[in-house]
Parts: sequence; C-alpha cells; structure tokens
Amino acid sequence: ETTNSCDHTPNNAACDDGLFCNGAETCNATLGCQAGTDPCAPDPCNEVTNTCGGGAGQLYLSFNDAATIPVVGTVQNEDIVAYDLSAGTWSWIFDGSDVGLGGFVIDGMAVLSGGDLLLSFSVAGTIGGISTDDSDILRFTPTSLGSTTAGTFTMYFDGSDVGLTTTNEDVDAIGLTASGNLLISTVGAFSVTGVTGEDEDLIQFTAT
Repeated sequence: ETTNSCDHTPNNAACDDGLFCNGAETCNATLGCQAGTDPCAPDPCNEVTNTCGGGAGQLYLSFNDAATIPVVGTVQNEDIVAYDLSAGTWSWIFDGSDVGLGGFVIDGMAVLSGGDLLLSFSVAGTIGGISTDDSDILRFTPTSLGSTTAGTFTMYFDGSDVGLTTTNEDVDAIGLTASGNLLISTVGAFSVTGVTGEDEDLIQFTAT
C-alpha cells in the first residue's frame, strides 16, 4: 500500500512437475517457471526408482589413442565413454571435438556429483579461451553431453600456482576426498610445499 504496487513472491512449488529426473524447477518472478537440472547427469536417471545410474555403477574411460567401442563407434583420445556395469552397455559421455579439444589428450579425469567434469590434458594449449598447462585442471560445465557435447570451461586448479612447474608434474589422475579436497597423481617425480614423491604416489591438495 505504501508504494501502490504489487509484490510478487515466487512459489517454487507451483512449478514442480513431480519428475525426479527433471530436477527441481524454480519460479522466477519475472520469467516464470524455470526448468530444473537432471540430478544424475552425466549418469543415467531412473524415474521409476528415483535413483541415479545402474545398480553396479558405471566406469568412465578415455583412451591414449583412437578406440572402437561397441555400439558407440570410434572415439578419439579427447573423448569420454561410459560402461554400465549392470547393463553391460556402452554410452558416449563427452565428445571433445565438439568443444575444441581436437589435438588434446585427456590424461586425468573426474566426474563431479552435479555432472561437471574435471579434466587435465597431456600438453599445454588454449581451451575455451583459457591458457592451460599439463599441470592444470579445467572444469567443464555441460549444457549437453554425449555425441553432441556443449558447455563451458573454467580454470579449476592452476598447478603452477602451487609448485607444479616441471615436465614430470603433468597431472595424470584426479580424484576428490569425501570432504572435497583434491587428490592428484603426476606422470613423474614431483616436489611441492611440504611433500615430494614419485609417479606412483597420490597427493592431497587442500585449497584456501
């Protein structure tokens, strides 16, 4: 009454379509109902059981060279495929050539719970406008996955900022602890603040 105007309060419940695999829809006071995000991506989503993935899980793989995968076809070393351990089937997760990775080789990979991918590469270069080195990790946030891949890259971990500067310190394995700390391995010997090791070792990075 004070401003002689209407107050619009978004009601997310009014936009809920009741489908688990569509994620949580939201209401925007200006734009109306906004679509949710698949809570399982890039894993399969089961609307019947409201669960993600197969019962035995999936393996995500990339290869050093081109490989022929049943049903999927030929994939390159900038691509990622998945093998469903329950169904025994293959699927294409990430087509690197769609997002400018032709000529790059994925040598470190992890899948975040929300569906984003963490990727490290065997050589330096520019990806999505970002200058990256083999000791860096990029985060890929997809808008679509599979044989038609699209999305954006951001810098997730700049190895040179924390002492990974030599050829041997190419990141070739990526993982996360339950608390979210980064785990990495390198192709050769490494020496960073507080720890040195070899290519068979894992180190944990706690970010500030």
